[in-house]
Amino acid sequence: MKKLFQIVFFILSPLFIYSQDSLRINNDTTRKPYIDSANVKLKRHTLFFELGGTSFLYSIKYDCILKQWKKFSINYDIGFSILPVDNYRKINSYRELRLPMQLSGLYGKNKNKLELGVFIMPSVNIYTKKEKSYEGKKTEYGLGKGIDVGYRYQKKQGGLFFKTSFLVFFGNGLSAGTFSIYEGPLPWIGIGIGHTFK
Repeated sequence: MKKLFQIVFFILSPLFIYSQDSLRINNDTTRKPYIDSANVKLKRHTLFFELGGTSFLYSIKYDCILKQWKKFSINYDIGFSILPVDNYRKINSYRELRLPMQLSGLYGKNKNKLELGVFIMPSVNIYTKKEKSYEGKKTEYGLGKGIDVGYRYQKKQGGLFFKTSFLVFFGNGLSAGTFSIYEGPLPWIGIGIGHTFK
């Protein structure tokens, strides 16, 4: 568990430093919300459910626009999912917690956008009292990774959010029931729907 926290901290710390620097350097501008030429106030935060995608099966995600220009933006999202995983005896031998994180660039002036992103998927397997891994461990850690190309429907004024993605995973023991890969690349898809606010 300590290793997983170290990985998550390593990933999130640049984001925290970036936000603090932005507040110090651009103190006057960060107090004002981004408003485009049509006088539309930008909504930056999104909650959505993703089927497939960067967590491989499903995840609940939070997305935030870090920086917005006229036609381009930088976004960051983080999610989680908890999965029961079957072993060879077809019982739920452990639970797998996944924390997918993605950094994306979006291109598009209006509500239709092209998304290009890179992601990682830290995970931890927590075994039941009766079960252990092949190495006799009670917990195991993994780190999936890959790239994402997709379409995003997201209005600046908020509301309905929708995205479709084509992803490529690079192996690291990714699994879904009895299906698993240990070497990439593996093409995958994702569909997300949610709500953009504030």
